Amino acid sequence: MESIFRSSTKTSDSPPPNESGKTTLPSTKPKPSKPPSIEPVPNLESIACRLVESKVDFVLCGGLAAFLQGSSILTRDVDIVCDMGRENITRLFEALKDLHPYHRMTPGRIPFVLEQATGQPLQNIYLSTDWGQLDCLGHVKGIGGYSECHKLSEPIEMAGFTIMTLTLEGILIAKRSMGRPRDLQTVFELEAVRERKNNPR
Repeated sequence: MESIFRSSTKTSDSPPPNESGKTTLPSTKPKPSKPPSIEPVPNLESIACRLVESKVDFVLCGGLAAFLQGSSILTRDVDIVCDMGRENITRLFEALKDLHPYHRMTPGRIPFVLEQATGQPLQNIYLSTDWGQLDCLGHVKGIGGYSECHKLSEPIEMAGFTIMTLTLEGILIAKRSMGRPRDLQTVFELEAVRERKNNPR
């Protein structure tokens, strides 16, 4: 097998020997790699604000709510718990219809259409839109439905809109109940936030 090193015999293209007589191989520093492409973060604020504009009855929960309460963990979707009644889901449809919403948990990207709002009640709605993902939940584990979550919510200003959001305690209850590693990491962060609020220095 051919050697990966040059012959010790000096040729016209061989590097010159150093003072000790040993040949110094040229530097083989790796070329800098291209920076990784960063996928743009969906416009989550705009989704939540659009729902407020359309008078959808909802409470912000999940990652975005945790972020607003002090978590540093980024999220790529909007989680809400909402009234799943016909009138409210109709308002939800009207808020999203120009954003090409479709059910992302179903094969074939089935569109979210008005007939679904006026048909049988839905438990959860998992949508993709032009602005990002929106999960509409009928129930939050550890808390309950929209009415129970509303009692554990508070108004938070975001992008000029007042959005009902789970309180810090409400998010802690929900995240502990979910119990996934990502949820428990959020619990760890928000417990530290609560400690700083309760014991300011």
